[in-house]
Parts: sequence; structure tokens; C-alpha cells
Amino acid sequence: MSFSPSPTTDSGRANLAVQAKPAHSFGRTTNPAHRPLMTIKQARDYVCLGNTKLHELLATGQIRAVKLGRRTMVDVSSLDAFIAKLPTATFKNPK
Repeated sequence: MSFSPSPTTDSGRANLAVQAKPAHSFGRTTNPAHRPLMTIKQARDYVCLGNTKLHELLATGQIRAVKLGRRTMVDVSSLDAFIAKLPTATFKNPK
């Protein structure tokens, strides 16, 4: 937040108004599905997997990643496709 003086009031005193600055996300959004790429850590959190399993999926080509400079970025659409291919869990009714 920043404080910036606004025009003076009728009494001659300055009226200080609080103006909220917009939150700059610099291309980041809170919803990972809206990003085309995410870091390895973000991808681990997104699919709730450990580092070893995620790297195994990358090595076997089940999930796609690209290099962006020195960073490895995971393709979000490949994560979504991987999740969509997972079998549906079935549960037996307790007796």
C-alpha cells in the first residue's frame, strides 16, 4: 500500500488517502492450470509426487519438460494428460 496525498479538503488540511497498489504477478497466476509451464518443484506440488517419481515420469516420457535457459520447465498440459490417464479408484463397501 502507498500513501499519497489527495487534494486538500475545504478546511485546508490535506486529505491523505490510502491507495492500494495492484499486486503484480509478473506472469504468474495462482492457478497452475493457467500456466503453460511450471518448475519441477511446482510440478511436484501440482501432482503430489516426490522428486524421484516425477523424474522417473520425465525420463520415461510420460511427462514432457523443456529447458528454458538453465531451468527445467514441465509442460502443464502433459501433467494434466498424465492425470487424466490414471485409473479411477474403486472402493468396496464395508460389511
